[in-house]
Amino acid sequence: ALLACLEHPSQVAWLVLSAGLARPPRWFAVQRAIARITPEAMLTRLLAGTYSGGSASHARAAAEDFRRCGKSTYLAGLLELSALDLRPRLGQVTVQTLVLCGSKDRANSPLSRGLAAGIPTAQLQIIPDATHLWNLQQPEVFNQTVAAFIDARDLQAADSDPPAGT
Repeated sequence: ALLACLEHPSQVAWLVLSAGLARPPRWFAVQRAIARITPEAMLTRLLAGTYSGGSASHARAAAEDFRRCGKSTYLAGLLELSALDLRPRLGQVTVQTLVLCGSKDRANSPLSRGLAAGIPTAQLQIIPDATHLWNLQQPEVFNQTVAAFIDARDLQAADSDPPAGT
């Protein structure tokens, strides 16, 4: 979403980024190295547990998603992400931006804070008792949070429109 906004700013009215980053942290290289040497079945179990937030149904869904994706696709995605550094371009984001992160998403919390700090129009919202995939774990809260942000943008747009007939 951030890349789309930077590449096509006139086509983006607002932006919501959940557990996002502008640049992967240093430890990301270690994560990639471990993923490369870990057998696929074990990697599936590890990732499913990491992203499930303790929910058995989320763990099953995460494992199935990873099996469909496959280790080679996962590693290719990690490689692409490792080359990303959008920090110099964050100031180019001019649309209202909501940066979200779960309070229990310890790995992404500093990354989300950095992302919000770099975008002049960003507001950071830390979601209590939420982990990395809080949109799956707390879908009602996620939907309400995003809807409230969109509604506020719509109200601002309506307030800035000139009255009819003028």
